[in-house]
Amino acid sequence: MRTGITITIESAKSDREHVSLDDFSFQLEALRKVLYSTESSLSGENAEIDWQIVDLTHPSPAEVVLRPVGTRITTDTDIISETVNKVVRCFKALSEDISLPVEMSQQMLGHYKTFSDRVRKGVLRVSIKSETDIVKINKTVIDAVVPSESESIGTVEGRLEFLNIHADRNVFRIYSAIPPEQVNCFFSPDKIKEAREAVGRKIRVLGKLTYPKGENFPRSIKVASIELLPEDDDLPSLGDLRGIAPDITGDLSSEEFVRNLRDAE
Repeated sequence: MRTGITITIESAKSDREHVSLDDFSFQLEALRKVLYSTESSLSGENAEIDWQIVDLTHPSPAEVVLRPVGTRITTDTDIISETVNKVVRCFKALSEDISLPVEMSQQMLGHYKTFSDRVRKGVLRVSIKSETDIVKINKTVIDAVVPSESESIGTVEGRLEFLNIHADRNVFRIYSAIPPEQVNCFFSPDKIKEAREAVGRKIRVLGKLTYPKGENFPRSIKVASIELLPEDDDLPSLGDLRGIAPDITGDLSSEEFVRNLRDAE
């Protein structure tokens, strides 16, 4: 029998015998995102495991058993076991108030937070289990998956490819090539003209940066200023720089000039 994962869903309200369709579908979709993001973090590629419902027990609590029955693309069986084990391990670490695994990205942490959302609201009681472990989603898990943030003044660079001024939202999004991340940039109404002129351009934004817990790249910035940057094609090449300062070495040879620079260090 191939490795599987089971989710148990029960209404937390005393006057409800059954789980609502909305809560049931929400929880399964949240689990799907947890499984897919976890698999991708392990493989470094798009998720390929085709999870299917192989058993369903009802009335409440509803118990749904998922197993990989065939795959969209041929998938190594090791990645299946690793995915299940990591999901359970992460929830177990969170439930026991252990430090988060270092391999959990902010995006993955967000999926775990969503999975816990309706337990936090007191709507559902939820647990997950593999063939060897079971984890009950509790208050400790929920507190742990709500990341704290830090702030600092700084700059971030990227290309402005999204702008929204509808209903005074005044936000644009820049995309950084290294690392491949996006940052939401919130700006005041007096900067709308600057933001419009920067659409599609490489820019540098100065302001108050917000960093999620454990992340070295900011998630958002409160914009103080916007600076347009030259495109790569506009920058001078080495050939363009040749001869730009012919007397820079003075009476020294190139070798002596470079040697003096090194000695000065």
